[in-house]
Amino acid sequence: MPGRRRKVYIITGPTAVGKSAAAFALANAFGAEIISADSRQVYIGMDIGTAKPTASERRMVRHHLLDIIGPEEEFNAALFKEKVLEAIEEVHRRDKIVIIVGGTGLYIRALLEGLTFQGIGRDEEIRAGIESEIESEGIEAVYAKLKELDPEACEKIHPNNIPRVVRALEVIRLTGRLFSEVTPSGKEGPAHEYVAVCMNIERDALYRRIDRRVEEMIHAGWPEEVKGLMAEGYSPELRALNAIGYREIVDYVEGRIALREAVDAIQKATRNFAQRQLTFFRGMTGLKWVELDPSLELDEVVSMLADELGFS
Repeated sequence: MPGRRRKVYIITGPTAVGKSAAAFALANAFGAEIISADSRQVYIGMDIGTAKPTASERRMVRHHLLDIIGPEEEFNAALFKEKVLEAIEEVHRRDKIVIIVGGTGLYIRALLEGLTFQGIGRDEEIRAGIESEIESEGIEAVYAKLKELDPEACEKIHPNNIPRVVRALEVIRLTGRLFSEVTPSGKEGPAHEYVAVCMNIERDALYRRIDRRVEEMIHAGWPEEVKGLMAEGYSPELRALNAIGYREIVDYVEGRIALREAVDAIQKATRNFAQRQLTFFRGMTGLKWVELDPSLELDEVVSMLADELGFS
């Protein structure tokens, strides 16, 4: 029956820990469907750099919230929550098990804590003022102002991404809050009975997996993917193309750095991102932590997760 509370299973953890492979194997074994909780897998054409499931995997297990918007469009936690609840109801109407998998911490928190979000509109007067500052002082000076106010936001905003710099300062001046703080407007309680696990392995092993995965993405054609997006007319200043990895590949494609420099930078940025993810997850309630030995085979990992999630 649509609307009734049913168990929904969540698998999260830092990037490259093995979430997707484990969730796929679990879903395949139990006839479940997967809903992505990854803020970048929503973008059409961004496949390699977001580690999307392969076409073969998607034929074997039905996936949701992949390829739903273009790189030029915005996506946020409020939209995610709206779409994920719709997807959950759709899967439950077919009497299938739902497994949500992804590492975007705010998305997971929005579900577990039942967060509600209030959109922040535009203020044309404030925007015009910021744009005037950029014209008179230069983007470097205005970016420096943003960095002083909100250094965390600047970790995700390229200095040359003028639209994002303008938006970040607009939100700060309009609301008095930091742009990096996607502040929920309240809590309405979880819509379903969520059973959530956070996968983790020791740091050195995680870093090795991250480094190896970046190399594999490069060999799989990540630079060609970015070249294709740019050839289609997508600006490197778009928020989607300013994500970790994509911005470094853009720098390589445009000739500012060598490929090896790009790879090293992506590996370092991704390792730092994984640590920020873990810090965020440790501050959340409702997560069962599953500490994994890096030597475990996939079937052993899946068995552990099945036990923790209560699959029969």
